[in-house]
Amino acid sequence: MERNPPLKRTSLDCSNGAQIRFVTLEESHFIEEKDIEELGKEIHRYFESEFYGPDVPICIDLKKIDFLNSGVLGKLIIANRMQKEHYKKPLGIVNIHPHVHEIFQGTSLGTTFNIKSTRQEYLDSL
Repeated sequence: MERNPPLKRTSLDCSNGAQIRFVTLEESHFIEEKDIEELGKEIHRYFESEFYGPDVPICIDLKKIDFLNSGVLGKLIIANRMQKEHYKKPLGIVNIHPHVHEIFQGTSLGTTFNIKSTRQEYLDSL
């Protein structure tokens, strides 16, 4: 059976002229090591592709994620580091399941990322 890619990307032009790139994780959870590695490669490709620009932030949408393990969290930390290198601002994360949000708060990563409840709240924060 052919699998869907782990990420889905969409572009959004904001009313203030800014551009935002939303990336949605398409799996409900990533458990297998090979899936986590593929997720990392996919995120890395985004930062190296024309989809991303140094003045265009990426925001990760976790609306489909109901479980987040340390491997995926590590990939998000790497993406955050890449975002800060290119854009000079933290990675946006939106639509977090309450259980997953507890993981961010419990690890003190809640302040490392630009975490917002919705895409609109993220856009309003820019």
